[in-house]
Amino acid sequence: RPGPQCRRIGLINKVEGGDFRQRLADVLKKYTSQIDEAMVFAALHGGKRVVLARSEPANQAIRVDQQMVEGRSIYRLPTGRILVAFASPEDYRLILENYGEPGKNWPDCEIDLRRIRGEGRCSMIPDSVGINSFALPVADRKGRLLGAIGCYAPAFRSGPAVQKKILAVLRQAADQLAAP
Repeated sequence: RPGPQCRRIGLINKVEGGDFRQRLADVLKKYTSQIDEAMVFAALHGGKRVVLARSEPANQAIRVDQQMVEGRSIYRLPTGRILVAFASPEDYRLILENYGEPGKNWPDCEIDLRRIRGEGRCSMIPDSVGINSFALPVADRKGRLLGAIGCYAPAFRSGPAVQKKILAVLRQAADQLAAP
């Protein structure tokens, strides 16, 4: 009988399918140009955070080094925290198998997870390396997590007004990706 594994295969097929991938690329390009900052879409695959698409701004001379951002623990990235917060119980178990307990990488994990679920977003302003980072979940129309859409920007270029704009744009992008 169909179970969690069957549903997971269906979601993977949807997220990795050509139509969604093309829509993802178009959405990231459109909204990156509106905020002029880097955007990323990450999903869970076997309990691991996998970047499916990213978009870089064309007009920024100073950019965030992607290697520095992507080389960090799932628990230290807003998209990673979104994936953890909204993971199914089975995916959460796989996350723990792959990354271990949050421990020193995320000391206030339980408090933060409740806040993230309640707010429907994750903001790290600034994070441990001086970058302002933001992420929102992207769910299908049945409420199942497809992935996390995020944006990161140097702190000097993303004050409170820009942060508000980034979160609004991420919401629009998430809504557009969630639409069938």
